[in-house]
Amino acid sequence: MSLGERAALIADHLRKQEYVEVYGHHDADGIAAAAILCHGLYRLGIGFRLRIAGSLPALAEDPEQPVILCDMGSGSAGLPDQTIVIDHHTPGFPGAYHLNPNLFGLDGEQVLPASGCAYLVASALGDNRDLAGLALLGMIGDHQQMEGPNRDIFNEGVGNSVVSPERGLLLPGRTREEQLLLATSPYLAGISGDEETVKQIIADEGEQGSEEPLLSAIVFAAAEQASPAALDRVYGDQYGLQREVIEDGHTLAAVIDGCGKAGMGGLAASLCLRSAVSIAEAWAVTARFRQQVIAAINGREQIGDWAGCYMVPDSALVGDVADALQCDLPSGDLVVVVAAEGPTSRLSVRTPQTREIDLGRLLADLALDYGGTGGGHRHRGGATIRSAAVPGFLEQLTEALV
Repeated sequence: MSLGERAALIADHLRKQEYVEVYGHHDADGIAAAAILCHGLYRLGIGFRLRIAGSLPALAEDPEQPVILCDMGSGSAGLPDQTIVIDHHTPGFPGAYHLNPNLFGLDGEQVLPASGCAYLVASALGDNRDLAGLALLGMIGDHQQMEGPNRDIFNEGVGNSVVSPERGLLLPGRTREEQLLLATSPYLAGISGDEETVKQIIADEGEQGSEEPLLSAIVFAAAEQASPAALDRVYGDQYGLQREVIEDGHTLAAVIDGCGKAGMGGLAASLCLRSAVSIAEAWAVTARFRQQVIAAINGREQIGDWAGCYMVPDSALVGDVADALQCDLPSGDLVVVVAAEGPTSRLSVRTPQTREIDLGRLLADLALDYGGTGGGHRHRGGATIRSAAVPGFLEQLTEALV
């Protein structure tokens, strides 16, 4: 069975339903994926309830109740067999309704996020070509390459006047000041969160009507501390999303991601469902969340003698902080960011692309040994374990990656 055939199988199964429970992971990819499927269900007159969750929800053992999990669930072998899983993480769920690029010879870390998989299912449900822009949000949010099936979705969006390719500054924001001050992906050391530096850049270079002086000023201010990869991500391919409530793709992805991780998943989903009523609130939530990410990056505390292992105050921030430390700052081989939530702790782990070990599988196995859960991709993953077990977990993790 091919990827397209699996998407068609899931679509055929959904057409037979009267009501579906839809869960999306609380980042840009998961929320966009869930919204794409809800658009498709709504257009067929199928009832649904959409909920956004930070982790895998407890599912009722009711074989008659269809449930869709977006951007989560693929690593959970114990899910009810009839669960519909739309995901791109390391697979372990053996159900028949599991759409995952890794099951079809693709690297889900690099291409076809959950939103892309959801778009394939929506396309099999009916004419949903206008949703191609939403599919791009997961590609942007998960830093994927625009190649293979991602490129196919992009081309379809362009061909149907849903997506407009452009070139420009990739920093989300409504103003130059907001783009620089709240930069977290990439995080620009020496600029992000520094009001005086941002004001100086804008005063000196940012109001000349051209992006070239601004880019030069950004590089000059950040080059001493930022990684080359961070600077490479400042300017590049933009995606104008002609059907969405915020047209710039990178900006919409950032707002959806920020609201979701700030606990305002319903607000994020409403934007993907094309309601513009709460855009001002969404911007305010996103700004606060990004300020918290920047503060956590700057205030991180090393854990014991483990190089590259840090503690931050809020579990909602661990993934963004880990991404910044691994991608945007000169770092070592391993980055682990931990946040305690009373008796449990959440960890986000990153390794360089040159590492050949499958980090997602390693985290799943180690977390299981400590009575927790874990998983992810080959180079990006996470785990939730008992707080008391964190030292032992870090010891085994670092030993396994030596």
